[in-house]
Amino acid sequence: MDYFEILNLSKEPFSNSPDPEFFFQSRQHKECLQKLEISIRLRRGLNVVVGEVGTGKTTLCRQLIQKFSTDEKIETYLMLDPQFSSSQEFLSAIQRLFDEREVATDPPGQEGDINAKERIKQVLFQKGVDENKTIVLIIDEGQKISEPCLEILRELLNYETNHHKLLQIIIFAQKEFEEVIAKHENFKDRINLYHRLGPLDFRDTWQMIAFRLQQSSRDKTVRPVFTLPAFLAIYISTSGYPRKIINLCHQSMLAMIVQNQPKAGWLLIRACARRNMIGNPFTGRLSLTFGLGLLLVVCLLIFGNPDLFHFWKVNASEKKQEVLKKDQPEKPRPAEVAGKPEIKVPVPPKKEIPPNDAVDPSSETAPRVLGKVSIQKGESLGLISLSIFGRVDPMTLESIVAANPHIARPENIETGTVIHLPAIPVRVRNTGLPCWWVRLGETGSPEEAMEFIRSHPEHDPPFRMIPFYSKKLGLKFEIIAKEYFFDPDSAQKLLEKIETADFPHAGIRSGWGDEKDVLYANPYLVYKSGSGMRKE
Repeated sequence: MDYFEILNLSKEPFSNSPDPEFFFQSRQHKECLQKLEISIRLRRGLNVVVGEVGTGKTTLCRQLIQKFSTDEKIETYLMLDPQFSSSQEFLSAIQRLFDEREVATDPPGQEGDINAKERIKQVLFQKGVDENKTIVLIIDEGQKISEPCLEILRELLNYETNHHKLLQIIIFAQKEFEEVIAKHENFKDRINLYHRLGPLDFRDTWQMIAFRLQQSSRDKTVRPVFTLPAFLAIYISTSGYPRKIINLCHQSMLAMIVQNQPKAGWLLIRACARRNMIGNPFTGRLSLTFGLGLLLVVCLLIFGNPDLFHFWKVNASEKKQEVLKKDQPEKPRPAEVAGKPEIKVPVPPKKEIPPNDAVDPSSETAPRVLGKVSIQKGESLGLISLSIFGRVDPMTLESIVAANPHIARPENIETGTVIHLPAIPVRVRNTGLPCWWVRLGETGSPEEAMEFIRSHPEHDPPFRMIPFYSKKLGLKFEIIAKEYFFDPDSAQKLLEKIETADFPHAGIRSGWGDEKDVLYANPYLVYKSGSGMRKE
């Protein structure tokens, strides 16, 4: 019995290897991946992801490496087992990762550690400063890191410039790593991102199984392999842990082959769970489980997305449409609605967002959209948000995703994808003091503003844009230097450093419009404090 052919499969759908192609982006995994990408691109330093066994940490780790593999400016190094007997072995292993040359053998003791740290420091400065690359050290099984090695990582995080960390560290660890972190306050304080991974809920469990079946299908369609009670049995017996789900589905499909059954039902899943899982997931309160499962199914059928069931019953959507067509003519239509066909449906029809130059400058209302930009190689949704709006926060990202329903995977956008930019006004908190900015110029298109910033990635000082709307000028995108000053002389000195041949419209501006102007990015993003820059 060739079950690959019968089930329309081209490969094993429930392999337990961390294949990035089978990485299902549940809501929590998608959030974690997006936060990690933003943290790495901003070079924030230390990131920790903690979760119980089988929550998808290793798969998430491989997905992150694959995501950065196309960016020439980001180098990732993976350490699978950080368990070393001494700090010097740990330092030597890190040096071998960063430098392909033969590592010199240092004498044991403090002198050897100092020499190894110095060589690592030289490599980081060469790659991070001279070559302007982002170096990422990813450590799996982080709970195995000893206390001396943890101190080594803390010291390596001290290598930094005035603007960013030279080494980015991501640690994937089991929950016991939390106890280790709690004992080292100086290490805990350096964590930029701390994310906990938990088990999947029923909806994500269902979708993960369907996703794996679809990925392994010959024509990207899904045959109804599991019945609805089977899905409930899988979720109850695995508690939503991805690894357990994968193993149980694999064992269930093997049982289907042996028993020559076309589908897996409740009894088959129950039998496989009893044979292959430690403990008995079905003992006690079985009637309560059935009752809760039935209630859950009813809630999903009433409030859930009907498309979720297309792989369980192929003709479900078609039958629903037939019912709707039969019922629709019998529904009364109010007279005031009948004369307005444009509001028949609650969702507005799709139409192209007008370009910015179509906005009437004399309009009394601010625009609802800023325009659109195209994703270039190496860019992400977080980077676009940071470039346009000057911030990367959940509310802004959710607004961008909502304005772009054509994007199926916001965390992995293909090059050339057009991003529609919603107009998200910001409330600017003035410093209370006169301020001056160095102005490079302005444009009426976000694409032109982005192209300007992209064409000067290495410029010192760095540039940013301020989208704003004025009744006199309309929608504009002003390019400014990131610093601002509390005296005009300092701004003038910065202006003199900028090549006027490249920026013929460069000048100085004080203040930012009148009270009626609408800003979509905060111009008071950074200010000078001594010799460095600090966020407000």
